[in-house]
Amino acid sequence: MILTKISGGMGNQMFQYALGRALSLRHRVPFKLDITAFEHVSTNKYSIRHFELSHFSIAGGIATAREIQKMKYPLGKISRYWRGIRARLFKDTNIRFNSKILARRSGYFDGYWQSEEYFKEYADVIRSDFAPKEPMSASAQALAHELVSAALPVSLHIRRGDNAYNADSMKKFGMPSIAYYETGPSLIAQKLGREDLHVYIFSDDIDWVREHLHLHFPVTYVSQEGIADWEEVVLMSRCAHHVIANSTFSWWGAWLNPSPDKVVVAPLHWANVAPREFTDVIPSSWIRA
Repeated sequence: MILTKISGGMGNQMFQYALGRALSLRHRVPFKLDITAFEHVSTNKYSIRHFELSHFSIAGGIATAREIQKMKYPLGKISRYWRGIRARLFKDTNIRFNSKILARRSGYFDGYWQSEEYFKEYADVIRSDFAPKEPMSASAQALAHELVSAALPVSLHIRRGDNAYNADSMKKFGMPSIAYYETGPSLIAQKLGREDLHVYIFSDDIDWVREHLHLHFPVTYVSQEGIADWEEVVLMSRCAHHVIANSTFSWWGAWLNPSPDKVVVAPLHWANVAPREFTDVIPSSWIRA
């Protein structure tokens, strides 16, 4: 059995799910999720995490405590001791692509797995799994209908949240500059040879964006009360092209768009600390700026 630990924000959860799902398809073995990381929720408003995948049409099931114990610690105390050492030694691993993982037919998978190389062979299945399981809110549905008729809708995501207000997070990841976000849509226009873009802006600090970001394209501010995070990812995916943050949230918004003609602009630098660990995050067809 493939048992995958699900933790972190929505984007990380989606990567973790995609790895497990792809391995189960590759080896034709059962697949379950360990969601115990969400049993103890932080009171810090920038670190509150919930299990978000239940909004999507995911496969697999939720592992029981006994299944987790058996897969995570097959050798009892010895397994616990070794896992503790490994966690300290390899704190930032499981981000870069490791082809050896693809040969694993069973096991407990605890990591980030931030590369499409783990699951691009099953891209159609993964995209289908991340289709909404439930109707979107009225506000989200209205925007979805608008996107269908828009000529060149471009999603643009600015993440501030914990990066802007948490010194440790800011030191590790940083944030793309305003210049990057103002240049991104122009790069897409140049690539397409068209200027009739309409930019749909997604952000966890939309008031800040209104004040600081200035584009010469028509703009719609998407993020608002009543539109959930999972709905934002769906709406991003229904845009034709994308400008993403150094964030797995908008990474998935862009990747879920199945169009082979999409143009995706991604930050040149994904992280400030241990940048080599993040060299496999961005697909080769995306533009780094």
